[in-house]
Order: sequence, then structure tokens, then C-alpha cells
Amino acid sequence: MGDDQVYFGSLEHSINDGGARLDNAILSGNVNISTVESETLELAQASVEEQERHAETLRELEVKRRERSLTVPTDDGEVKLQLRALGHPICLFGEREADRRNRLRTLLARIEVDSDEHAKIKELLGNLENSSKRMRRDSTSVVGKKLRKDTFYTVAGKSLVKARRAIADFSWKHTTTRLKQQRQTQQDPDKLLEQEERILDLEDQFKTMTVYASQVGDRRPLSCCEFGGGGDQNIIGTGSFSGVGAIWERESCSKVCALHGHEDRIVDLCFRDDRAGENTLMVTASADETAKLWKVPSSKEEFETLKANSVKSMECEEQGGGEDPASEQANNEKDPEVPRVDPIGTFKGHAQRLSQISWHPIGNYVGTSSYDHTWRLWDVETTTEILLQEGHSYPVYAFAFHGDGSLALSGDLRGVTRLWDLRSGKSIDTLRGHVTQTLCADFSIDGYHVATGSGDHTARVWDLRQRRCLHVIPGHASLVSQTRFDKVTGCTLATSSFDGTCKLWTTSNLKLLSTLEAHDNKIMDMAISKTADTIMTCSYDRTWKFWGVSAYA
Repeated sequence: MGDDQVYFGSLEHSINDGGARLDNAILSGNVNISTVESETLELAQASVEEQERHAETLRELEVKRRERSLTVPTDDGEVKLQLRALGHPICLFGEREADRRNRLRTLLARIEVDSDEHAKIKELLGNLENSSKRMRRDSTSVVGKKLRKDTFYTVAGKSLVKARRAIADFSWKHTTTRLKQQRQTQQDPDKLLEQEERILDLEDQFKTMTVYASQVGDRRPLSCCEFGGGGDQNIIGTGSFSGVGAIWERESCSKVCALHGHEDRIVDLCFRDDRAGENTLMVTASADETAKLWKVPSSKEEFETLKANSVKSMECEEQGGGEDPASEQANNEKDPEVPRVDPIGTFKGHAQRLSQISWHPIGNYVGTSSYDHTWRLWDVETTTEILLQEGHSYPVYAFAFHGDGSLALSGDLRGVTRLWDLRSGKSIDTLRGHVTQTLCADFSIDGYHVATGSGDHTARVWDLRQRRCLHVIPGHASLVSQTRFDKVTGCTLATSSFDGTCKLWTTSNLKLLSTLEAHDNKIMDMAISKTADTIMTCSYDRTWKFWGVSAYA
């Protein structure tokens, strides 16, 4: 056992012996034990704040670490459902799908780090995910059993049958008249020569176009513009991201009235062609899932009457106490000293934001396209939906009516463009060629040419008789926002783009006539007057501009 020693004795003796040694050490001063109650001092405010900042930094690091390990849904609908279940807004201003998904991931990570009810919230999200999976499984089984892959038709209502008959009568008369005029022109050498001279004169006119007027249209970017009443009235219309439209006097470029009614940005607008003795009507489409009908002034007498009525109403409001100061101040900030016009009708039915709107040539119907994968036909008199047309698997964006009223064109964000016979309700052709989304379309007055613009930076000219693409115009450095034929000869095509330019082309040989460039940002929309003497463009830089023949040409 070596040098180890074993001691024997009682425990009490050992404890007493240890206590005696401790007492001797205290007496000698080698051990100090205070019997006085100790005092604890509080930290300074700066130290407390520093500790809180340090704790917050550690918390944020932990949140970011948890974010990297979290899995969130990729479907935007499920992301919105989870945000709603957690009591948070499903969408913030300017937020896109990826931003919303990141917000959900951060929110869940913070809940894991901070919340004491983490288990309860996890159970709630689990139940939500299970119900979502069950809904998808049920919908998949229903699609597998009931979805028909062939063409099918639904029974038309009385209002749709009435509309089809009216459209058929209208289109047959106008088609007969147009074809008769074209035959007479082709058979008469003098008329043919006159037409060629008119085409050359118009080309020379387009070559010398420059900016002759520019106006700030709104406090936010402009989204659309159009000449009033077919292009020969003294008014123009604009729409903006603020959700407020405006009517302008064409000669003075002054604002006549402001159109208030939409809750989100205006994406498109269209005037009804002039009718003798009838009111000037305009429709607007918005991202708030609605379209609205407006009665707008079109003559100087109506301008003065509207202004006088506006002054009287303001005087009555001042005498009667007026409206709420906050709302009044907001209206004045939007359109100071400009009469306000309210809509006379609202078209409701689309499940998602609208894309474009077009007035049927007959004047009694309006067509709208939407992100809900459908386009719809509306009765203007009753503001009711008479046709819901499916057929696209992606959001429908481009939309236009044929000049005779017989056809409608719809283009989706996959690049598929369809032609529809409004008299029978059939899809008669599919125009395929664009690599990505079809964003705009316009029919020529000759009746058989149509132009489309796309996100693939090209415009295409199609021949409806040959059912093929005639020309591809790769003339822009960004997406094509609008395509327009002139309404005089139909032989000149204008294209506008997000590259900030508007270009004019001949449709026969794709010769570039002119490049209109003056905007500081992307061109959102473009329109040509009925006489083709003026082109109007509106831009993201909040301005609209008039282009015309230079006085020095």
C-alpha cells in the first residue's frame, strides 16, 4: 500500500478539528468572512442598453440561422393562407411572390425564436398544410375524372344569343362594304394610283415627325393613353398608377377633368367611336379587378358646363360644412382645381386584375382580358357579363376586336394568341410564334392583317388569310408595349417599347421610317389619331407627348 496511511476515529472529532482550524485562520487574518448583508448596485443605463443591443444581435443571428433551415411553400396561394393564419397581411404594397415567401420564412423563424406558443402555431400550420394537400388531391382526382381535353361548348343565355345576332348583322354589313370598296380600288387604276400616292405622302409625313407638345400627366407614372371618340375629337384620355384617370383638351393640352373611382392603378382605357347626338363614353380597366364606364365631356361647351357645375358644388360644400377635411385635402393633392367626374357604371366579375379593355365596334359591348385566364364580354347598357370565355392556360393580356366586329383576339403570357369568332363562339385559329408573353395586338383597317407585340422584344405581322406570320420585327431592345396600324391606309405600323422609343415601319417591306425618342423612361402606351397626323405616347416618366410633322420639314 506504499506510504498511504489509514486513520481511525469518529466523524464528530474530524468536524470539530476542522472548525478549530478555521477559527484559528480567521483569528490570524488569513481568512476574511463578512457577516454583513451585501449590497447589489444596478447597472448604468448605457450598460443596460448595450446588453439589450447585444441580446438583439444574438436574436437576429439566431433568426437568420433558423431561416436557412426552414422550408416554406412555393405556391403563392399557400403562402397567403399561412400568412392569414398567422394574422399577418397576405400582401404588402409593391410586394411580389418571392418577397412574400421570404417574409413568411422570416416570420416563422421569429416565431420559433421568440414565441412561447411555437407548438400551437406549428400545429395550426400543419393542419393548414394537410387541408391544402387534401384540396389539391381532391382537385386532381376531379380533374382526372371530369376534365374534358377536347373542345366543348356551353349553353348560351338569351342575352348572349341576342348579342351574337346583333354582332353578326353588324359584321356582315361592314365586311360587305369593306370588300366592295377594296374591289373597286383594285379594279380602278385611278383609285389605285390615288391610294399609292396617299401611302407615300403618309410615309413622308411620318419621316419628319418630332415632339411638339409635352405634359406631366400625373404625380405617378402613366400607364395608358388614347385619342377620344375614334381619334377626331378634341379630347384625349390618360390613366396612371395612382388609379386616377384624366381627360385633356387636345389643342391646349390642359386637363379638363379627373376620373376618380378605381382603388388601384388603371391599366387600360378606350373611347367609344363617335355617334351623332350621343354622349362620349369611355371605359377604363384597373388592377382592382373592375372596369368602369364614364360619361366624359368632349366639346368646349361641355368643358365650361362641367367647370361651372364643379364651382357650384364646391360653393355648396363650403356653405354646408363640406366633406371630411382629410378626404378633401387628399383630392386636392391629387387634382387641384380640376373638376371631378365619377363613373356611371362598374363591370364586376373577374377574379384577378384586368389587363386590357376594348370597345366593340358596334358600340354596345365591351371586352376585357384578365389574369384569371379568361376574357369576358359585357353589355354596356346593363353593365352585366354576357360571355365568360375560357381557353387559355395562362393569364390573358392582349385583347382586341376586329374592325368589322366579327373577330376577337386574345393573347396570354405564354405567347399563345387565339382568334375567336364572336358570331359562333368558336376559336378559329391559334397564332404561335412569340417566345414569351403576348402583350398587345391591333387589327389593320384592311381586315386581314394583325400585329402583335411581345416580351421577346419583337413585333409580328400576321396574315389572317394565309394563317401565318408574314414579318418579324426585331427592332427594340426591350419588350414591345404597344402596336398600332394607322387608320388611313393601314400600311404603316407603329411600335412602342420599354426601351424608351417609338418606331414607325412600313408593313410591306419593314422599312424603318422614323424613331421617336424623347422620353426619359420606358413608354407604357401609344396611340395614333384617326387622321394619322398625330401620335401620342405616355411614359413611366409621368409625361405624355404629342408627335407631329415638323414645321421645318
